[in-house]
Amino acid sequence: MVERVGEDMLEHYGIADLGDLDAETFKSVPLQGLVEKPHAHEAPSNLSVLGRYILPFEVLGLLEKTVAGVGERYSLQMR
Repeated sequence: MVERVGEDMLEHYGIADLGDLDAETFKSVPLQGLVEKPHAHEAPSNLSVLGRYILPFEVLGLLEKTVAGVGERYSLQMR
């Protein structure tokens, strides 16, 4: 589920990347990725992700080896 947000709010949410798909054309589309709290000029859309993320168990091992960033938060990239 996603919800449209204004450009001034993009930095507060995880933003959906739909790739080349147009959200206006479909009721349901697969996500190509997620960008957590992007700057407005880096956001792939204006669709904020509602809810929580479910990550594979293997991510926990990677987090143990990762240094926290600004605000003691971790940055993850989907590939």
